Amino acid sequence: MTDNAHLKAGDPLPMDALLRHGLEQQPFDAVAGDRFLYTDPALDMVVGVLLEHLRNDDSVLLLKGDEGSGKSTQLLRLLSRGAEDMEFCAFKARAGAGFTAVEYTIRQYWNRIADEDDTLPLDELVCKVAASGRRPAVVVDDAHHLEPAVLAELVRLRKEVRRRCDITPGLLLVGEPVMETRLQEAFPPDAPEEPHISVQLRPLTREQTEAYLRQRLQAAGADDPDLLSGNKALEIHQETGGLPARINAEANRHLQGAGADAPPAGMHTSPPEQTPFWKHRMFVPVLAVVLLVAAVSTVVNILSTPDEPLETRELLVLPEPRPLSPPPERAPTPAPEPPAPAPAEVAPADPPPQPVVPDPAPPADPPVVEAPAEPEPDPVPVEPEEPPPVAEAEPPPAAPEPPEVTGELRDASWLQAQPRDHYTVQIMGLSDLQALRRYGREQGIDRELAWFRTTRNGEAWYVLVAGNYPDAEAARASIAELPEAVRRNQPWVRTFGSVQEAMAQAR
Repeated sequence: MTDNAHLKAGDPLPMDALLRHGLEQQPFDAVAGDRFLYTDPALDMVVGVLLEHLRNDDSVLLLKGDEGSGKSTQLLRLLSRGAEDMEFCAFKARAGAGFTAVEYTIRQYWNRIADEDDTLPLDELVCKVAASGRRPAVVVDDAHHLEPAVLAELVRLRKEVRRRCDITPGLLLVGEPVMETRLQEAFPPDAPEEPHISVQLRPLTREQTEAYLRQRLQAAGADDPDLLSGNKALEIHQETGGLPARINAEANRHLQGAGADAPPAGMHTSPPEQTPFWKHRMFVPVLAVVLLVAAVSTVVNILSTPDEPLETRELLVLPEPRPLSPPPERAPTPAPEPPAPAPAEVAPADPPPQPVVPDPAPPADPPVVEAPAEPEPDPVPVEPEEPPPVAEAEPPPAAPEPPEVTGELRDASWLQAQPRDHYTVQIMGLSDLQALRRYGREQGIDRELAWFRTTRNGEAWYVLVAGNYPDAEAARASIAELPEAVRRNQPWVRTFGSVQEAMAQAR
């Protein structure tokens, strides 16, 4: 038996473990194909919100998450979904890289649009990209490695492009939360801060962890996709905190140990070899008894006279011993060879190597993403600057005194009638409609409230929104006027268009 403790993080499963579980390829490889990518409505919302701001907003965007939370996986999905109308320059930052390396990387991506003209100033090159009809956007994975001075140069480039051709290229920074501090340090204390919007990628919930494990095993061809469901999924979630990269390593350790004493699926164990009879421990004593009886019988026959009747004796009848020569051994049946695993899918090809390494961001050590084991988080919030938003949580415990009760909530018909480009504030989401309506009535929110139905993990999900605002700034400013108990749930801004799309998906 192979000790599963010897399997380190990032190590692939050995062949015997793959065969044992009927796996055609590595189920929890850090770099996997599209069919291994796990998603659900909450993760879809992260990508949707970022894309909407990249297309329509001039703010710097930050996608923050702890190491191994699946940021790079969500980034790959964003690049795929936005490729039709966005011109991306996406690369991975390296510690110590200066802006010269960043500029070189941008030119390598976009020189083809400028007819390979290396003499163009960088801001003019970006304007030429914008003139092609697709909005340019610089996307940096692992941006927490960039120094504040490099971030300041990226922001300065955006301003120069805006002055030259009245277009602001998008800028999306993906990395650990420290990058927000580095962005703030990029400007002098007396200078105005660059407007930015932060999206916090939360770890997976317990339910998301179980769904993630099942989807990965199914994609790899497991005999039993529910092999790590139930209590095993709960144990993995508790051990990893819901961070996909840690889930991958822990799941491999569980698979390595599961059924290690049993032979691999499809392999037959040969029957134990029979011990030759002459090596049996009773063979010598039995043979001695037979020879002794034969000798006694011979002596009695010799001593007996013909006239005297022979004495009748009862003899112990023993079975004849088998021949001393062993029968020819049968040739052992050759064991069937284990099937070779199907080749794993190859990760997307990297761009030409640069000092900044402009590879398209590989899937992380899944996104994908874990919150507390009990409550399911609401879609990830988007908020400007202070405080850094996080995804919505379940409502806090009720206050000691009953709050004021307001009027009835508006329903889907009111939401459908609102202009798609107007904004509202999402307060929270629950799986219990009556609890959601009661919460909305009891919080004393002095603006129009409405609820709508969508789906989450295949189940009905009810969302509460408040207000109708002509632009995102007005919607964000209204959050400060909400009751403190409501603000603790980290409400966030979204368009009525996104609400109407979520409602349509639930039909």
